[in-house]
Amino acid sequence: MICLTVFYSRQALIGFAFIDNAINPVEIAFIHSVFNIVTTMILLPFSQSLVKLANKIIPDGNDKEQAVWLNESLFRPLGSPCRSVEKRRVK
Repeated sequence: MICLTVFYSRQALIGFAFIDNAINPVEIAFIHSVFNIVTTMILLPFSQSLVKLANKIIPDGNDKEQAVWLNESLFRPLGSPCRSVEKRRVK
C-alpha cells in the first residue's frame, strides 16, 4: 500500500515518462526486486512484533492454546462446502 501510494502520488504530481511504454521481463524483475528490498526495509523494525503475531495465529504443537479460526476441525472433510459451513454454524 505504501509503495502504491508513493507511486501514484508521484505519477499524479510529476508524471513518469515510462508509464505508457511496454515493459520487458528484465524490467519486471528489477521492479520486483526493488519492491522486495523496500518492503523488507520497512518491515524490518517490526520483526519481533511480526514473530509474536505469527506465533499467536499459528501456535506450535506444544502450545495448548489454539486460535479459533485454525481449529483442526475446520480441515476435516465434511462433504460439500455448504454442509461444512452449516455444521460450523451449529457448533
